[in-house]
Amino acid sequence: MSSAFSQLTLVKPGILTVSAIDNFMPVIYRDKNKAWQGFEVDILQTFAKRYRLKLEFKIAPFDGIWYLPKQAQCDIAAAGIAVSKRYGLEGVAFTEPYLFIRQSFLVKKIDDLKFKDQDKNSKIFSQANEVALQAFSRKAHASKKPSEFTIVEQDDTDEKFALVVADDNPSLLALLNQHIIALRDSGELEKLYTKWC
Repeated sequence: MSSAFSQLTLVKPGILTVSAIDNFMPVIYRDKNKAWQGFEVDILQTFAKRYRLKLEFKIAPFDGIWYLPKQAQCDIAAAGIAVSKRYGLEGVAFTEPYLFIRQSFLVKKIDDLKFKDQDKNSKIFSQANEVALQAFSRKAHASKKPSEFTIVEQDDTDEKFALVVADDNPSLLALLNQHIIALRDSGELEKLYTKWC
């Protein structure tokens, strides 16, 4: 175990307490059997296993969930929280991002030819009524009959998701960052992309 682990302070000793929303598929949600699933859940489960911690989820409303670690109501907030200046308030510390978002411009295949030669900033794009901006395009296709839709345009965005801890818990932040970087370097994070996105 690292020296950071020996200095780790948790709300409940030996338990990693996570405030979470339960309906943001595929990032974090509960299935029909009330079991926790999703991208963040897999990251947290492997983290807890690595440090021999029990993992405990507490459902919380999304609004203000990023403040709960600082208020000692949990150790981590997990809710598909985008790294953003609006969350960058007192008490909030973001981990390394684990997911970078792309947006997709989807149209029905029968309308595809209308968009082929259009500038993406043109009026026809802004007025299209069969367009959806989807962060998780493959999951969106799966839920909307993939044979009916095609991706006209994909763009990188500056949106990225991270976990949140209290800014006065540097040991937990350091361990989570090491874990996310290790997942990225080993290719495990890419496997999670394939699994969930």
